[in-house]
Amino acid sequence: MKTLGLALSFLTTIPMPHVGMASDEEMNATLGFFPLVGLLVGLVNSGLFLVGVKLWSPQIAAWLWLISNASITGALHLDGWMDIFDALGSRKSRSEMLAIMKDSRIGAIGATAALLLLGLKWSLLSVSATTLATIVIAPAIGRLGVVLATQAFPYGREKGLGQALTKPMQLSGWFFALGVAVVTTIAFLRLPGLVALIVSLMVGLAWARTLSRKFGGLTGDSYGAVNELVELVFLLVFLARVSI
Repeated sequence: MKTLGLALSFLTTIPMPHVGMASDEEMNATLGFFPLVGLLVGLVNSGLFLVGVKLWSPQIAAWLWLISNASITGALHLDGWMDIFDALGSRKSRSEMLAIMKDSRIGAIGATAALLLLGLKWSLLSVSATTLATIVIAPAIGRLGVVLATQAFPYGREKGLGQALTKPMQLSGWFFALGVAVVTTIAFLRLPGLVALIVSLMVGLAWARTLSRKFGGLTGDSYGAVNELVELVFLLVFLARVSI
């Protein structure tokens, strides 16, 4: 329960009393709970989505999902997405790009990237009222993408909180993370969901590999950018498959 509490306090704005300071080993152990936290985030978001559908329209419901997601995560992953595009758009040296990602200010490229991402997500959410399980599960798949990225690529800074996440996970953590994401996807979305999961994770790993080469490893912002892209691709692939 302490590990789950740490994962919730790390990935969400939900207040978690009595968590306290965590060692690198304890932080690494939270990786196994990332998809579960994503599933909880998806349930909260989709609850507000349902309210929006009942009271107004799927378009309003889509906004409520996005607002809920930004609120419950503190826009953690969206911030990483913007920072990554500001850095890449600068076309500067590796050290300068790493410095840009630490800058709290958002540039024009990062803001544009966020608008395009949110706009596409809004469009997908607006047509997903008949496949509610998709938007519940998507955040869990995004967090699983982050888990894979932490284990597949090195950390890009000399020190930082994300460094603890790159240490090898315990086997039990792997089983739990994969079990939550894969079993839930197959149970509710069947084969189309499994296809969307596999494609989105492959795209996420390719994106993570690109970022790792650019920055000499991944950073916390990279993990946020991976999460956002995996979520997006999962929705794109699944909803495209459903409409056929």
